[in-house]
Amino acid sequence: MSKPKLKIYQIYYKPEQRQLLDAGFEPLDNTENPRPDLQEWYIWDREYPKLKASDSLEHWGLFSWRFKEKTNLSSEQVYAFIQDNPDYDVYLFNSSILVECCYLNGW
Repeated sequence: MSKPKLKIYQIYYKPEQRQLLDAGFEPLDNTENPRPDLQEWYIWDREYPKLKASDSLEHWGLFSWRFKEKTNLSSEQVYAFIQDNPDYDVYLFNSSILVECCYLNGW
C-alpha cells in the first residue's frame, strides 16, 4: 500500500502557542491575521485555494493548536489512522461528537 500524499497543518494565533504544537504537523502561522473577527475563516480562505490547487497533495488538513487537548490524539495516531483506512475522500477528527449526533452538517 502506498502512502498518501498528505500534509496536516496546525494553526497557531500567538507566538507562545507555537511551542505547544505537535511536531508531526506543519505549523501554520496565523499571528498576523488582519481579520481576527473572522477567526478560522480568514486562514481557511487564505489557504484553501493553494491547497486545493496543489498537485503534490492528495489529502490535507487544518487543525487547531489545541488539537491534542481536544481529541487526545497525536500526529502519529492521525497519520496511522489515515494510512490504515485508505481510499476515503474525507477524514474527520471531531472532538465534539454531539455535533454529529444532533445536526446533519458537522460544519
